[in-house]
Parts: sequence; C-alpha cells; structure tokens
Amino acid sequence: MSHRPSAALAAVALAAAIGLPALAAAPATAAATTLYVNNNTTAHCSDKGTGTAAQPYCTVSAAAAVVLPGQTVRIAPGQGYNEELDITRSGTAAAPITFEGVQADPDSDDNYAVSLGNTFTGPQQQIPYAVKVDGAQHIVVQGLSLMADDANVRVQNSSDVVIRNNSSMSVSGDSAQFQIAGTSSGVTVTQNQFQDAGALGIDVAAGATGTVLSSNLIPTSGKNSITVTDAPGTVVTGNTLMSGCAPALVLAGASTGATVENNVIEAAQYESAPAQPCPAGSKDTGITVAAGSTSGTKVAYNDIDPKSGGPAYSWAGTSYSTVAAFAAASHQGSHDLLADPLIAGDNGYPLSRTSPVVDSADANAPGETATDVIGDPRVNVRTVPNTGTGSGFYDRGAQEFTGVGSSFTTVAPVRVLDTRAAIGVKTTVPVAPGATVTLPLAGTHGIPTDTANLGVVLNVTAADTKAAGHLSVYSQYDGIQPGGLPLSTLNWSKGQVIASLVTVPISQNSVSFTNHSTGTVSIVADLSGYYAMNGDSGFSSLPPTRILDTRSAKGVSTRTPVPAGGTVSLKVTGVGGVPASNVTAVVLNVTATGPTASTYVSVYPAGQSRPTVSNLNLSAGQTLPNQVIVPVGTGGKVTFYNHSGSVHLVADVAGYYSPNAVQTFHPSDGYNFLDTRTALGVPTTTPLGAGKSIAVAPLDSVYVNQGDKVSSVVLNMTAFQSTAASFLSVYPHGTALPTASNLNWARGQAVSNQVMVPVGSDGKLSLYNHTGTVELIGDYAGYFAP
Repeated sequence: MSHRPSAALAAVALAAAIGLPALAAAPATAAATTLYVNNNTTAHCSDKGTGTAAQPYCTVSAAAAVVLPGQTVRIAPGQGYNEELDITRSGTAAAPITFEGVQADPDSDDNYAVSLGNTFTGPQQQIPYAVKVDGAQHIVVQGLSLMADDANVRVQNSSDVVIRNNSSMSVSGDSAQFQIAGTSSGVTVTQNQFQDAGALGIDVAAGATGTVLSSNLIPTSGKNSITVTDAPGTVVTGNTLMSGCAPALVLAGASTGATVENNVIEAAQYESAPAQPCPAGSKDTGITVAAGSTSGTKVAYNDIDPKSGGPAYSWAGTSYSTVAAFAAASHQGSHDLLADPLIAGDNGYPLSRTSPVVDSADANAPGETATDVIGDPRVNVRTVPNTGTGSGFYDRGAQEFTGVGSSFTTVAPVRVLDTRAAIGVKTTVPVAPGATVTLPLAGTHGIPTDTANLGVVLNVTAADTKAAGHLSVYSQYDGIQPGGLPLSTLNWSKGQVIASLVTVPISQNSVSFTNHSTGTVSIVADLSGYYAMNGDSGFSSLPPTRILDTRSAKGVSTRTPVPAGGTVSLKVTGVGGVPASNVTAVVLNVTATGPTASTYVSVYPAGQSRPTVSNLNLSAGQTLPNQVIVPVGTGGKVTFYNHSGSVHLVADVAGYYSPNAVQTFHPSDGYNFLDTRTALGVPTTTPLGAGKSIAVAPLDSVYVNQGDKVSSVVLNMTAFQSTAASFLSVYPHGTALPTASNLNWARGQAVSNQVMVPVGSDGKLSLYNHTGTVELIGDYAGYFAP
C-alpha cells in the first residue's frame, strides 16, 4: 500500500529542494468564548457568519451547530425564535456549553425576555420541543421563555444538564412541560417558573437517575405537578407545587432513594386566593410514594395545605391525613406541616409575612438553593423564630418571603472617599461648582453586591470650602437625583470644615455627591456600616435621652471639658433604654460646644485603637451636632477623643442595634417632606418661632410596604435663616418634649444633621425650636418597621 505525503509535508519538501525557507504553520486561533444570536432587524445577523457581536447568528440552531466546550451562546431579545433548539454537542465538566437568554433591561424583574419555540412570530408550524438535549453532556440552558407543542424541554440520554431560570408556557395535550427521559443522569431542573396551562409539570421517566428538581414554581391546574417513575435517586427540594385537585407529587414504580424536602404543596383549587376545597372524588393527594419507591426515600420539612380535603400522603398504597399517622406508619414526615401556606396570590406568590413556611426549612437539604425561584436571597425575618436547620431562616417552597427591610452591619470606620488624596477618585482636584462625584461601593468593604434594600451609612465631611453651599448625597439612578431635588445633606459657610452622618441607599452600585455651591469643595466620606437583607443586627429606636453632658457631670464624674488629646469613656449599655447586654452598636446624637480651638472629635468603641477618622469638626467657639453610629466596646462603653483645645461634649442616645432587635430598615431614594419657606408639609410659609413646635408627617404611604407598621424614621434636617442661636428637638408627636436636641446653630448659620426618631401613634413628629425664628427643611431617607 502506498502512502502519499500530506500537502504540508510536500510544501516543506519542495521548499527545501529549491532553497527557500519553509512555510511556518499558521498560528492557532483561540475560539471565542461567546457566540451571539440576535434576530432583530438592526442586528445585521447571518447564519453563515461566525456569531460575533458585530454580526450575530440569526437563529439559535446555527450557534448550536458549531458551539464548542466552554462557549456561551448569548441570545438577545428579539422577535422571538420560532424554532426548536436541538443540543447534541457536549461540553466538559470544566468547560460546559451554556445557552442563555439576555434580559432586555438588566434592572427589570423580567428574566425571560427571550422567547424560544412556538412563539407565534413566524409562520405557524409544529414545533415539538422548544429545547431538546439528546446524547449531550455538561450543558446549561437558562433565561428563556419556552413554548412548544409536545414539551418545552426534553432531556434524553444526557448527563450533567442544568435547566435553570426559565419560564415554561403551555404545551398541547397531556404532555409534561419538562421531560427527563432515557438514560439521563445528573439532570438539574431549578428555579424555573411554570405557567398554569392545564398540562403536567415535570415528568421524570424510567431510566433517569440522580435528577434534582429544586426551587421550581409549578402550577398545573388539574394535572400532576411532578411525576417520577422508576427513576431512583431523585431529589425534590424547595418547590411550590399547585396541582388544582390532582396529585401534586407522585413517586411511582421503583423510584427508590428519593429526597422530598422543603416543598410547599397545594392540591386544593388555587385559582383564587384563598384556595378552595376540591370536589368529592378528586385525586388531590399531596405526596404519593408507591410501595416500590419507599426504600431509602426521605420525606421531611414539607408543608401540605389540608384545604383540598384529600389525604396529605399516600405511602405504599395507604392514605394518611395527619402527619402523626403518617410518621407512625412510615417513620417519615419529620418537621412536616399540614397548614395553609398563606400564599397571597393565585400563582404561587407572594407569601404572607405570617406564613408558617417562613424561616422553617432545612437549609442542609440536598438540592437546596441559595436564592429562591426569582433569584431573591434567603432572608431572616426577625419577627419570626428560626425553626429551620442549617442557616435556620430558609423558607419552604420556591419563593422566599422578602417583604422585610435590611439589618445593620457595623464596619470599623474606613475612609472610602477623599478628593484631597485621590481616595475613591482618580485625582486630587477639588469638586467644581455643580459637579458630581460618583463613588462605587457595592462589593467593597464587605458590602454585598445585591442592591435590594441596600444602604450605607457614611460620615461625610466638606473641607476647603471656597464659598457657602450645600452637598447632596443620594442614590445615583441614570444620572438623575431622585424626586427632582436637590437634597440638602450637608451645609457650610465659606471656609468652614463640617461633617454630617448620612444614610443613603445604593442604586447602580454607587452613591453620588453633588456640590451645590459657587465655589469648589473637597469631600471626605468615612464608611460606618451598611444595611443589607441579611445584616447582623436589627434596630430598636428609643425616645431621645441624654446620657452624657460634661457641663453637668452627666455620664462623667466632673464638669471639666475634655482637654486637647483627652478622652472620655461613656457607659452606653444599661442606660437610656439600651439593654445591658447583647448590643452591637448605639445611635448617639453628639454635640460639641465651647471649643477653645479648632478641633475634631472622634467616637469609637472603648478598648480599641483610635481610628484615623473624625465624627465632628469645629472652629473655636462653635456649637455643632452630628449623629454617630458607634459599635459598643469593652465594658459596654464608647470613647470620645478631642484633638485640640478643650471642648464640652453632649450625647443623646436615640436607639441601638442588637441581634435580638426586630426592626429593619427600608431605605428610600429620598424626598423633601418639609420646607417652611414654601409651606411644604406645613400650612403656612411662616418660620418656626421661639418656643414653638409644629407637627409634621414625614411618611408618604407610597413608600411604605403594605402591612408594615412604621416604628421610626431616618431624616436629614436642615435649619437656616435663624434669627438667634438656638436648637431643634425632633420627637414623637403626642409625647412630652425631651431634654435632648438634634440640631444646634448660631444666628444665621445653616446646619444639617441626620435624625433617627420614633414616630407618634399618628405617624407624625413634633419639631421644637428654642429661641428666635428659623426656617426648616426636612429630607426623608427611610423607615424602620418590625
């Protein structure tokens, strides 16, 4: 047999024969990590190209025909992809192949903007499957809206396939919307939302092994939500199954070694909330486990609504209507509940705050997901005991109750912005008049990247002020300040250095600072902590109470002012309504008065090193307040440090943070609720007079979640155009005037301060001015509620 040399070898031989250099082999070109599909008319797509962003494929099938391990096929929203996606090419364990729909709007809750299958956008045709995976391994399909004639997803003879975060629309006849068939193994179906179409939900057929069905929302009116037949090792965890008077979950044949945990099962008629009993003769059993499937099967931590009237369980052919009877016969049902899950809507969500499934799931169950069906985080509802295992606050079913605010986590004070030193910005140039500095904060210093109900607490200082003005600190959204403001966060006169605490939500991952002045200003911001859905501590508000006054020896042993370089340690636990133990931080309104020199004051946990950041900045003779949130240190104390000269210090406690406290914070983008100059929030344009108080309502009901009982609010108060040195007290309407103050000012001085204060029983606050007249502006930042 003769062997002919390859063309490459022949070329080398010819080059050598005629004395020319050999041709080098062409360099290998790395495959693109992303293939693009976009059938919009403006996308200039072509199925004959290579699927680049500049010229994407027109069809998903064209990408599927060439996709390689490690590549992602990104499918843009368009006119709908009226085709069947057949996946036969495989990835590897280290480099799976991913097909994902791209959201049209990243800020939208609609994760299913990409329609695939029988989308009715092209010529009508029979499309059996929207997605079919046949003989492939290591595949991910996510973010699609699926609709077909026989099944929306069929996985057969495949392994390590993940079907995640898709929307499943109707299918024809008695077919199941998702089918796992053949010799498939290790298939995971998770966080998918099924639409009620009168079709079966998920069917796991004979031959499949190790299937995981988790955190899916599956309403199937009159049809089984999940059926598993002769498929051992199936995991059914954290799903919400709504079968409408049909069996909700069935393990048939020899489906041994199954796990059934954390599911919410509604077999009643759910089309209108609350669910209704089923007609006599309905097959409305919650969980059915055939005799051949009982071996090695675990049933625990499920909630089955008894409202259907049918049996909760069928185990090896015998029906049981109570957990006790089922447990005695099967030794299963640990921590199961027979209770109304209190689903407020007719489509599986939202949950009610008082639902028995809240904070009661087994977080260690196999297949349990870190987020719920729509990607919301697991949330600790502080008013509900944590009866689950593991983290203790996972909810049963596909949806997590997230109608709560955020808890607080203290941070050792850290400088996150200093325009003088290029911290948080790229230059040391002062901020120009009208200019904005945007500071990314999400994902830094322990702050989560999930911006739901996320807020930060910053001590903001204005320095090098070339003209009088004020600073707005706010959540940046598309470059626009909220509510058409500007907010008046921090006010200064020319040459003044002044600080103010501010609580601000994080939107677009950042916080913005705008200089409203005719001169430049340097801006400094120190992070004190953050509010997040799973922060460390809840809040408890207190009526403002004075616990330190060096002028009258309150909280200290003498009336001596704090000297230069001196410190004062103050016991803050067990006084002013603060508990004696288990307190993580306290909220103090700190006022410095009578300084003999320009100075600054730092407040920090006792027993710890003094930080390099300050809380108050003063000139000689000034009286200035600032709110401080400070962690509790050794012996339940905090320490006050004075840098220069001597100064008297006053501190009023306004609340505390504790793991046991139940109030959580609901941040707001902010709005003006009070302006005495324009009669906003008050009946006239009259300034607040000496010895007078006014009642104001800071809350707009549109910003309050339904069912929340507001306990206290976070405000930024500004006083200006004062005719005399005075102070302002903010306190719950209908209660006695406290001895504590929130703002102090000299005649004509503009001053701002954050205020955290309980509201009166009518939701209002009282504002009291001591001397002279003064104009007031109030900006709302959020509320606390249990």
